[in-house]
Amino acid sequence: MSKRSFCISFLLVWLFAQANGQVQHALVLSPIEIFQDSSFASPSIHTLREGQLVEVLAKSGSLHEDKTQTQRFFWYQVKDQSHHIGWAMGDELAILNLAPSKFAGMNSLTGGPYSIGDGFEESVFYWGETSGKDDISSHFSKNNEYHENYLVFINPENETKFLPVGTQSERGNNTCIGLYFADLTKDGHQEIILYRSLTGKEMEEEVRKLEIYQLVDGDFQNIFDQRLNLYFEPGVTSPGRFKFVDINPDGIRMEYPAYTSCSGSQFGVPITPQPVTYQKCLSWVTESYTWNKINNQFSHFYQPSALPFRAKIKQDAIYLRERPDLRSASIKLLQRKDRLKVIAHLEKIINIKGRKVDRVFFLVKSSDGIVGYLPSEQLQFVQAAHADLLNRFYAQPLLIKRDWHEEMKFVKLRGFDKKAYWDVTGLGGKMGF
Repeated sequence: MSKRSFCISFLLVWLFAQANGQVQHALVLSPIEIFQDSSFASPSIHTLREGQLVEVLAKSGSLHEDKTQTQRFFWYQVKDQSHHIGWAMGDELAILNLAPSKFAGMNSLTGGPYSIGDGFEESVFYWGETSGKDDISSHFSKNNEYHENYLVFINPENETKFLPVGTQSERGNNTCIGLYFADLTKDGHQEIILYRSLTGKEMEEEVRKLEIYQLVDGDFQNIFDQRLNLYFEPGVTSPGRFKFVDINPDGIRMEYPAYTSCSGSQFGVPITPQPVTYQKCLSWVTESYTWNKINNQFSHFYQPSALPFRAKIKQDAIYLRERPDLRSASIKLLQRKDRLKVIAHLEKIINIKGRKVDRVFFLVKSSDGIVGYLPSEQLQFVQAAHADLLNRFYAQPLLIKRDWHEEMKFVKLRGFDKKAYWDVTGLGGKMGF
């Protein structure tokens, strides 16, 4: 067995032992002092460096204020490789876990080795967590837990690299809901793909982001960063919710429904203003990115391009209407075999017996060029990533679009090693990859 293979095997045994409660380790997140006792008033013994691995020997029985007096953490008694033993405040330590129960999919990833380059061609990774409480009120017993999460990589030389991947607190959460390792830049090393969800008390909506990181000159560099949220209009969630992202060996492709103000015409169809609450032109937008080796970033390969959504009716013998009103004149009898292009979304909020109801019509164009209106519940989108999600929404449109929380696979990876996949949420096909 080679020396490097032996080192990798040793690391795996070390991590396995840790997972079974035999040894607990921590990563030093920034240079910190260790003290003789679990108090800043006790004598300082030694300074630990950033990225150093230490063994955890003991933990204080309760939480204590950090130096800023704004948060509370446990004290940990630790031992470094030079056998310095002392107490360190937990705000600068990430406790390492191989497969914590709340992240049930993690066993499929650990083991490695993974090649992220720059001296970490043979590395294993594990999860690091800093836990404490926000001391934001005099009622310390309130649910104000604070957590920071890290991906921690270790190579055969015991060197480490770590990447912050999330925080959870009473103020809000930045949660990793999808993680994947894949060689996107075709340099023989794996990039790190993070799919994030951001929520908070002062946020009106959930925000989702896709980020890709590469290890360059000793640091993780963000080489792709895209917010995925879609909007019907400013501040109003789109029925499509988030962009769909297809990540494959050739690059990154996105598609999504776009709602825009109508002016003049859309796809060659004249748009006539109607007495409705909302009149939005609707289009199916695609764009793609490819790796730009010169700029060390993913750059647009195809700029966003818009086409009409394809659709059909749900049942035979439905009339196309002259106006967005079921009482208006019928202009064409449609059959299920007829293919339609969706041009615009028209929405009117009406009052029925004291109850507000959202009535939605689509302006569509038939294959023989006839233009007219159909109720949304009679139309079915086809041949698009968002088709099923839009069909569910328009079957019974919500008056308040912010209440639309249905899921689909918004991020898809194909053409890569499925063994490196991690569904952090445990929700399978309902969310994430």
